[in-house]
Amino acid sequence: MNPPETPPERLSERELFTELVDLLDEPDDPEGYTEARFRARRAALLAEVGDRLETLEAVKSLLEPVEPASDGVTEIEMESDREP
Repeated sequence: MNPPETPPERLSERELFTELVDLLDEPDDPEGYTEARFRARRAALLAEVGDRLETLEAVKSLLEPVEPASDGVTEIEMESDREP
């Protein structure tokens, strides 16, 4: 019997990490998973963790304060302004 699989993007953070830790803790006995499904599920969970971390880093960078320039004016450096 195969365990029900909720798509990783629909799992809460707690569910995502719990399932991932369970799969990583028991690599020899993947409870109802074939080896290929076990590897695919583990890869899907890891990919979702990576996606969520990227999103978190993007939001974090948007929330970081911008340093004021020496003349007191807030300056945002554009990528096109940088020298090669």
